[in-house]
Amino acid sequence: MPQKRAKLFSMLLLMLAAPYAGATGNYEVYWAEHDMKFAGVASGGELIFADTENRNTRWCSITTTRGEPAESVVARLAQAIKESFKWESFDTPRSVDGATLKGLPGGGPQGGNFILAGTETGLCIPKPPTSMSCTYDTGKDEVVLRWVLPDGGYDSIVVLAHYSNYDHAGAWMLPGTASKCVIDRKKHTNLDITDLDLWVVGYKGDLASNAGAIHVNEYSQDERFGIPFTDNVAPNWTAWLMSSDKNAVEFEQGVRERFLFSERHDGITHPATKPFYQVIRTNSANAKAGIWRKFLGLMPGHRYRVSARVSTLETDSSEGDWSFSLHSAYNEPNGSDLAVEQLMGLEALPDGNNGDSAGLVAHYSPELTTNNTWVERSTGRAWRDVVPLPDITLPPKVDTITVWVRLSGMKPSGVSIDWVKLEDLSVVSNAVLPEKVVIRRR
Repeated sequence: MPQKRAKLFSMLLLMLAAPYAGATGNYEVYWAEHDMKFAGVASGGELIFADTENRNTRWCSITTTRGEPAESVVARLAQAIKESFKWESFDTPRSVDGATLKGLPGGGPQGGNFILAGTETGLCIPKPPTSMSCTYDTGKDEVVLRWVLPDGGYDSIVVLAHYSNYDHAGAWMLPGTASKCVIDRKKHTNLDITDLDLWVVGYKGDLASNAGAIHVNEYSQDERFGIPFTDNVAPNWTAWLMSSDKNAVEFEQGVRERFLFSERHDGITHPATKPFYQVIRTNSANAKAGIWRKFLGLMPGHRYRVSARVSTLETDSSEGDWSFSLHSAYNEPNGSDLAVEQLMGLEALPDGNNGDSAGLVAHYSPELTTNNTWVERSTGRAWRDVVPLPDITLPPKVDTITVWVRLSGMKPSGVSIDWVKLEDLSVVSNAVLPEKVVIRRR
């Protein structure tokens, strides 16, 4: 770990020019110490402090109480960090000054090395970016990142790149209103697009959000991370439900204890080794809820395959009628979010389809469960002789696809999703691949 950390910090010394569309200057990310200044009072919940140095994050947490002053929270958080994070050369944080953690290692004024997550929503902690997406423009040899900003945006943004099994890294600093970053591989020739992890962290003042993150393998992008959740919703995703169901729906961060961060480097090469998974529970026969995310900046006319891993978890025989389904559809040309009514199947999708089966990729019920296992379901691939939703070909002027899950009815034992992947089949089928790149066609 110390060797990998040294490589990360040495890469943060790079001067990287024009990091986003419309950039007017250079943004320097350099070795420095970083402070985190909290403010206000706690809402009450779990406050998670995590690093960004591995695909599977190192993290620690404390439980706050409603109305607890920031100074009290910071004192306890600093002690938890010192007990959980070990550095050979110095203590971290170096000190506590009121509501400020002082002397955190990190590149530049905003650091980039640490993120904040959990169910604690006070203390002026910024909301995370969502729908983190990445495409590779073969003609321009550019890696293009896009994400959705929370309301109000940020003061600043840090984009982190890790590649070649986290042996190399780089960073970009962007204005807080940016929602796009373009990396020119003609300038950064060693950037490995066959094994590339990209993180986006927003800052309000000195405080970091949780990260949006995506793993890129040239023609595909997937969520291959061990990043703790914010407000019990997985990174990149947004919860949805009917307003009348707020007391009947529960979102939860499921944990696979055996795959939590250890001192060794863990690449998480398969979704089954991710330590966290999304759980959704309902306690009303009329409830409907789920999570959704968009994939942004896609190519009109291209054909895309959506894959995800889902589970109906354990099913209690006393549970009533319920259904759990995985869906995907393209958005309107302006990329606007699908409405809750569309996610529920009550209004037509942009392709004109309507009803519970609109955009359907997979469906489960008391008569057909995953038997407490995880299954991968995809567009364009039959499963158990069921004809799936075809792979999605984008119409002209459309560059966005939404993926969502829907749980309907009463299922207090819950359902889950832990991974999603998007493949550009048009590029894969036409590409002349280098010998070292192997893409398995299914």
